[in-house]
Amino acid sequence: MEVTIAIALFVMVAPTILTLGLGGLQSVFNNKIHLRTLFLVQEGLEATRSIRDYDWNSLSLGTHGLADASGFWEWNGASDTQDGYVRTVTVTSIDPDTKEITSRVQSPTAFSSALTTTLTRWRYSDFRQTTATDFNAGTLSSVVVTTTGDGEVKLATGSSSGTFISSAFNTGSYSPRYQTLFWTQSGTGTLKFQIRTADTQAALGAAVWVGPNGINSTFYTTSDSVIVPDPGRSGDQWVQYQVTLEGDGTNSPILESITIRYIP
Repeated sequence: MEVTIAIALFVMVAPTILTLGLGGLQSVFNNKIHLRTLFLVQEGLEATRSIRDYDWNSLSLGTHGLADASGFWEWNGASDTQDGYVRTVTVTSIDPDTKEITSRVQSPTAFSSALTTTLTRWRYSDFRQTTATDFNAGTLSSVVVTTTGDGEVKLATGSSSGTFISSAFNTGSYSPRYQTLFWTQSGTGTLKFQIRTADTQAALGAAVWVGPNGINSTFYTTSDSVIVPDPGRSGDQWVQYQVTLEGDGTNSPILESITIRYIP
């Protein structure tokens, strides 16, 4: 009789115990998934911040995956997958110096999580020339500096082409990261820019003038262009720009100001 009662009780209680046990295991499993998902979401934001710190211009708009196989974080496809966890990082523009970043991860069990933050273009400095004093420190060939406005560079009377080479600028940093070349112009004609960099002021004279492809045969012709230094340069601490002005012999393009932006 007692044995029969014991068996009956076990039959009634066992499913409850089993259910509680399985429920506990499921809860632990779910917690691990949630923690892993949140970790990857946070990692996505930190990786994007690392990309920003290296080069603001690498924060291209759109949805990206991430990879660090080269020893640093970089974009890789439209998503990345780790053990079944799918991550995307979406970059949208708020203004030229601010971008919104959303890191989103979906787990193998369809649990998903996302975090959003904003990143700004920070720690940058400028080599800026906009006054007659700035321009007069450079080298002029078939061009003149006038005092119109704060100062400007234009072709000499009767010239259809001329070149202006800026004074050398010391960034004060052994390894600055050059960002963008921005200028304002007026008049009629074309401005074509190149830059060169070196580790010392003396070495600038032998450095190669290059355009947006990092080669001598190309020129920056669109303001707010991304700077690509010569890959064979000796260093980056010192920088210069040169601009070729092209007119028709009567009318001249006019350089009003120029800014080389860099991260020290």
